[in-house]
Amino acid sequence: MGLIIYTPARLDETGSTDTAEADTDTDTDTDTDTDTDTDTDSDTDTDTDVGLRAPMPGDLVISELMINPSSVSDEDGEWVELANVSGDDLELTALTLGDEGADFYVLEFAGLVLPRGGRLVLCANMVRGENGGVDCSSEYLYQSFGDGFALSNTEDEVVLGLDGGPQLDVVRYGSGVPTGASLGVDPSCLSVSDNDRAGCWCEQSGSLSGGDAGNPGAPNRGC
Repeated sequence: MGLIIYTPARLDETGSTDTAEADTDTDTDTDTDTDTDTDTDSDTDTDTDVGLRAPMPGDLVISELMINPSSVSDEDGEWVELANVSGDDLELTALTLGDEGADFYVLEFAGLVLPRGGRLVLCANMVRGENGGVDCSSEYLYQSFGDGFALSNTEDEVVLGLDGGPQLDVVRYGSGVPTGASLGVDPSCLSVSDNDRAGCWCEQSGSLSGGDAGNPGAPNRGC
């Protein structure tokens, strides 16, 4: 749910076989020169592409935030979108969402594969009919005083990490967040360094069925 899958074209496998040249040179002196040059060039280049790996810093970018929904409560309508910019399919087992204060929550995925170019939408409430019309990939516990995660409507941080591993991305925002619309990163700023720049974030205009605006699980509009 909530994942955009871009399927790249795959090259066909090519095996080339050079046929053997039977050079039978029969002279009068019964010199049977059987030059059997069997050159089987079995160039089997099997592109299995099975190299799933865990995300590393720089692979997952915090790309969109619904901080202050208006069609539903914050407890139901907040969400965070992550984009896989690594160029590889990533296997997710456990990620952490938190801030630089008390918030901290571990999301477990049991080996979910996030395709290259795919997006993951993490929601306070996964039920589409209750969260403003968002298709979610996973759910976190909405709680702003520890052992959970919530987005402040004034200023806050979003810290993404690998459970038991490194920090993957962090975004800080100040006051003046929009009401009833998400904040999204300009597509040209989709990296863990560029999404630190305030000018790379802007209000999104995609229409959600609940009435708010945002582009969860889809590319953002430019800023």
